[in-house]
Amino acid sequence: NPPQAAILSVASIKDKPVVEEGKVTVKKVMSMVLSVDHRVADGALACKFLTRLKEILENPYILLRDGI
Repeated sequence: NPPQAAILSVASIKDKPVVEEGKVTVKKVMSMVLSVDHRVADGALACKFLTRLKEILENPYILLRDGI
């Protein structure tokens, strides 16, 4: 979709079964997909972005501590 360099798709939060320490529990899960134009950024940078976004969404106080 020119001229976009990246498009982030975010799904709604849903309850999903998750295995933790060998036990199935229900957790709230949200899927994110990032499509990147590799002429602008490579997959490693996209992965770093999604990892940081995940950290911030799971603990928004990181923004107060570290800033963006």
